[in-house]
Amino acid sequence: MRFDQYMKKNIFEPLGMKSTSVRFTPDLLARMASHYSPTGEFQPLYGHAPTDGPQGSILSTGEDMANYLLMQLQNGKYGDHQLVSPQSLKQMHTYQTYAEPSVPIATVGFEGFYKELMNGHHVVLKGGNMPGHSSLMVLIPEKNTGFYMSYNNDTNMSLEIYEEFMDHYFPETASNPKPVFVELSKEEAKSYTGLYQNTRVFSIRTRFAYENGRLTMEDSTTGKHKYRAQVAS
Repeated sequence: MRFDQYMKKNIFEPLGMKSTSVRFTPDLLARMASHYSPTGEFQPLYGHAPTDGPQGSILSTGEDMANYLLMQLQNGKYGDHQLVSPQSLKQMHTYQTYAEPSVPIATVGFEGFYKELMNGHHVVLKGGNMPGHSSLMVLIPEKNTGFYMSYNNDTNMSLEIYEEFMDHYFPETASNPKPVFVELSKEEAKSYTGLYQNTRVFSIRTRFAYENGRLTMEDSTTGKHKYRAQVAS
């Protein structure tokens, strides 16, 4: 069975996700919001090739994604359908990969970037982006909480909302030491400066440069950003 057909029959239909597909179908494309850059410029929709695969690329709506979140928070069950076994769901919510013991990276299916925004809670995330559009799904399984956002520009608004949400509803569980930042020397920065090509979107190239003790990152999609070097306290 084709992947898109399998997803429709076994995932989307049982969940009542009537406006969701792993393919850029003409119906969904006709209803998709226009895409905009961080500066408000219109961006044509280029789509993906191939359009369907188990790496993501799902087109959906807030209402449909709410059903998906409910299934995640109900131990893999939605209505009378057990879509995912409790054992598989546990793997989906348990971190398997770490950058180092305290920095979670990935579960089976989800991500754990921005540990500093988790406030000490167990949170799993899944971001989704294409030029001119951004999405973020957040699950806090132990608190039976989840939310999803999707908007038609390239800004990091989702992370700002995520941070505010966590600080308001799930503040820090313990006091953490404030981060300590240091300036980089020009010699230390040489290991990072240069031109990088995005391995997912080949048209995006990002330049890292050195300015006054900091690294700067600049590309045509998100503009210019400055970074500080943090050391363990």
